Amino acid sequence: MRCSVRKLAARLRCFVRRHLAVCISVLVGAAGGIAGCALGFVSGLFFEVIFRRLREEKSFSEKPEEPVDEGRLSALKELELSPDASAEEIKKAHRTLASRYHPDNAGGDSARFMRIQDAYEYLKP
Repeated sequence: MRCSVRKLAARLRCFVRRHLAVCISVLVGAAGGIAGCALGFVSGLFFEVIFRRLREEKSFSEKPEEPVDEGRLSALKELELSPDASAEEIKKAHRTLASRYHPDNAGGDSARFMRIQDAYEYLKP
């Protein structure tokens, strides 16, 4: 099974968060009886709060900022699409706009048609 580094890190954090509190409560409980169990339970809650706060701050799960591809953005703008358009949407927009602006059609615009073609060639998977 192949996993990305990001998925493995997430699994490791989840494992540590779940099992660290249990291990601490068992160790402290074994050392100090009922008072130790209570202390272990509180320390487990403490670790849970720490992990929750770190998750909220996104220090663990924050994705590194990806560089902006200006060529892709301008090509998507030419095809009148949003930056998160899928390959299916790109193909559909290309067909629609190409048929609308084809020079052989009435009201066609050859310059716009060429820009649409270039944009699609740039974005084509």
